[in-house]
Amino acid sequence: MLSPSAVRSAERAPITWRGALARALRDTITYVAVIVGVISGYFGLKSTGDVSAFVLRVVAAVAVLAIVSRLVYGFFAELLEASRRELEIREDQVDVLIQEIADLRIGFDGWQSRYRGVIERLVDHQSLLYRERLELIVTIGLDDYADTILEKHVTTPTPYLFYRSLRPIAPRKTLIPPTYNDLGLKVDVESDSGMHLTPLPLAESPEGVRVLILFEPPARSDVHWSLGYRPVGLWEPLRRTGIDFLAWDARSPTGRPDDSTFTEFTVRFRFPPGATNIGVQEKNDVGTVERYAEGSWQCVSWRDDAPAGGRYEWTITMTAPDDEGDEQEHGSGGRPGDQETAADR
Repeated sequence: MLSPSAVRSAERAPITWRGALARALRDTITYVAVIVGVISGYFGLKSTGDVSAFVLRVVAAVAVLAIVSRLVYGFFAELLEASRRELEIREDQVDVLIQEIADLRIGFDGWQSRYRGVIERLVDHQSLLYRERLELIVTIGLDDYADTILEKHVTTPTPYLFYRSLRPIAPRKTLIPPTYNDLGLKVDVESDSGMHLTPLPLAESPEGVRVLILFEPPARSDVHWSLGYRPVGLWEPLRRTGIDFLAWDARSPTGRPDDSTFTEFTVRFRFPPGATNIGVQEKNDVGTVERYAEGSWQCVSWRDDAPAGGRYEWTITMTAPDDEGDEQEHGSGGRPGDQETAADR
């Protein structure tokens, strides 16, 4: 709805060139009367002599020029005034529209929050409808732009699966939490099964980004797929201090260990060429560790062949190539759990 001032302005501001011309004509009536009088006097005094006739002609010309000038000025003055009133109306309308948009946005945000809450609860109920083998390939680069994570999943529906959710690995409890768009997610289906996977943002919070993966058509057999993304500054503390922590929560939404969806879990840490003092240690000494090389990259593979649906915490150490030979205090790059993801929540 328009404000009362906008309505009043609209009522008093018909904007047409005809209206402007009419107002200008009314303003020139007095000038018309003058010129009529001058012309009458001219014909009445014409016989008085050449000088008088000349003076009357000059007066008549000046009067005609004044009338024309007044008419033109009045016409354009009215147009400008009408335009000014029209602009005021438009400004009032814009203010009203801005307020209406703000009100709609508040309402939309509320409905969106409720909608996502309902979807999350539905997803939690379906979290036990599959089993999965998972391999994480964690690449620690020389800077934030070189850090990547590739999740390689083999998902087995029990008996079928429409969707599943996960939280990509990213720093948690930061001043500016990463968003869905920051991660640059890319999903690929590795098996030629005609399956199409669509990632969608489900929730964004200081606890991380929750992503919904849609299976189209619903999966009825093993699906080999991968999810790649950038972890948005995850390993900056490691490069700076030489030590950092990573946690992965493999517990299901029920919290019961027997409800774990994972049957095999592997994490491969890839360290940049030239890095030294490399180490990976799981807090509870769970799993086996193997070291190997991929060209100039140094790798540490951690593996648990019998995941029990618990929480894993690794301590990672590394001296970045630029820091070789420097005395460095290996302070904590973050508390355990500050950089964390959840398997199926």
